[in-house]
Amino acid sequence: MRNVVVVIIAAWLAACGSGGDERFAADEVHARENAASAAGSAYVKRFDAAIFETEVMNSLTKCLAGGGKDSVRVHGFVRFRDDGTHVAELRPRGVEASCVADVLANATVPAPPSVPYLVEFAAGGEFGKR
Repeated sequence: MRNVVVVIIAAWLAACGSGGDERFAADEVHARENAASAAGSAYVKRFDAAIFETEVMNSLTKCLAGGGKDSVRVHGFVRFRDDGTHVAELRPRGVEASCVADVLANATVPAPPSVPYLVEFAAGGEFGKR
């Protein structure tokens, strides 16, 4: 599998609360910093391999289809908690982001290098080229 390049999609909704956006932005930066380390880079490759598995990829593509309009783009991160669970926090908020978050929550992904841990996630447009 070829290396997957993480693409940051900077699209913010005015409807989001500024306090939440500041925390979200800080966590997104933290996720990028995690990916910049040697362990983080290796983890991103394993994480991407799990996400780009056919069944997960098909589900994500359906989420982002945009109901016949242009493909929707989402960005954010997956938060791995101390208890071993993970949850996606994505923007812009909406039906598509909720769908993607649900797919990611149910996807089998490898354990991160440590917990808690944040791994960056971005998809949309030409999904699969993140």
